[in-house]
Amino acid sequence: MADWITTLDGLPGLSAVEKGKARVLLLRKSQEDASLLVSGVPDVAAEAIKEILRQEASAAGLGVGSAAGTGATAGLGVGSAAGAGPKRVVVVIVDKLLDEPPLQRTMDFTDQKDLRDYVKRLNAAGLIKLEDVGGSAPQAIKDFDKLEDGETYLLDMDGSSTISMRRYTSSIPKAQENEMTQAVERDVKKEDPTSTSQPHLRILKDSSGGRDEMEVDCVILGKNTAFVRSHKSTFTGPSMVKEIADKASTIERKSVLPEYASTSYASFQGKRAVPVFMAENVEPEKFDILRESCRAKGVKLYRRTGNAIRVWACTKQQLTRGAVASRGAMRRVL
Repeated sequence: MADWITTLDGLPGLSAVEKGKARVLLLRKSQEDASLLVSGVPDVAAEAIKEILRQEASAAGLGVGSAAGTGATAGLGVGSAAGAGPKRVVVVIVDKLLDEPPLQRTMDFTDQKDLRDYVKRLNAAGLIKLEDVGGSAPQAIKDFDKLEDGETYLLDMDGSSTISMRRYTSSIPKAQENEMTQAVERDVKKEDPTSTSQPHLRILKDSSGGRDEMEVDCVILGKNTAFVRSHKSTFTGPSMVKEIADKASTIERKSVLPEYASTSYASFQGKRAVPVFMAENVEPEKFDILRESCRAKGVKLYRRTGNAIRVWACTKQQLTRGAVASRGAMRRVL
């Protein structure tokens, strides 16, 4: 399951340097804002990211190859090639325990001694270009001549910072999943206070109990209803909706089969399985496709609106009761 960083990396027309700088910039925003900034039509989102980078560079007083400017946003412009002379870079410092978001510091290094003293003072292994963090073996830079003016680097605390940075970015999708689970659980508790999330039912085994045969992102069990949820980073087509609808149907069917009586499927016996779907990023031209797919398959659709997650489209059963969701467009944060 991808997150907003994966979406950013897939945007067209952005160089590796621009993606690295954008990643640092978006890490300073909320998860919701970062996701919405890279959502929508890829070409449009890429242009929006470029404009943000230009504004940041302008605010910091940085032009192409320039080292002027101060403040936390300095160094977000287009960096010049490595060479002699003072160099201004942005250093990202990650908390090993992930108790706090990454910190950014603008640093001016004048020579090899200046860089060496800084790394030694912080008991670090060196500096790693942020765009290289995702690589299999990123190299820590200790040589002043290899620093690029205007670039962004991760302070490598004896190798642990790279792991922490990866853990930080990889934790975003899980946080989004948890947020959606809480939103759905709040909704269903209004009608059935006994409803509660059941993490142990996310993975269902076959009739022998030895092989995993189905996985969903979340299960919320109530007295008469079971909600099975799918959470995606980006909506790519109706097949995503069909997948969770088919899973809900299969769960309901197998829950009453004798051969599955000793498996977790039995926990769903006597309950109506309701499929639930949400995608963090939906291109505007696919809004109607997604909504109609959910209605046709009886899938309850959620979306982010402002700071909350709410129902966007209703299941067929809800439509018969006249509970039709609002047709408002997704808000995009620019």
